Amino acid sequence: MPTFTDKGASLFLAPGIVPGFYGSVLTLLALVLAARSIWRGALRGDKGVGAASGAGDRAGLLRLAIAIVLCLVFAVGLIGLVPFWVAVALFVTSFIVIFEWQPGLGAGARVRPVGTAILQGMIAGLLVTYVFQEVFFVRLP
Repeated sequence: MPTFTDKGASLFLAPGIVPGFYGSVLTLLALVLAARSIWRGALRGDKGVGAASGAGDRAGLLRLAIAIVLCLVFAVGLIGLVPFWVAVALFVTSFIVIFEWQPGLGAGARVRPVGTAILQGMIAGLLVTYVFQEVFFVRLP
């Protein structure tokens, strides 16, 4: 398969350069934030000023775990299995529904928020697909 430079283009114009640069910068900054947090005692057992209680820690960890699972299902399970716009719509809709869920509401009170989440998911799926394909010229799976 011919490479980008075989087609006469500069290596610095390759489609993956900018996302690779962004990913590298984000990784570096994440490592700096992690190191700073560890340096300030994030891994110590004592609770500092403003630290959450045990119940808050568990709730936060649960929300983090749910977000990780949703992202993995999107990236590993949906991409390539269904059209890209459907994958984005399902991901956005499920993310909104799960994280905006309010226990204790009746079925009638849930219709509007779930409907809004579905609408937002559909709009996001179509917009993201349009922008990537028509503006950035990225072929999507």
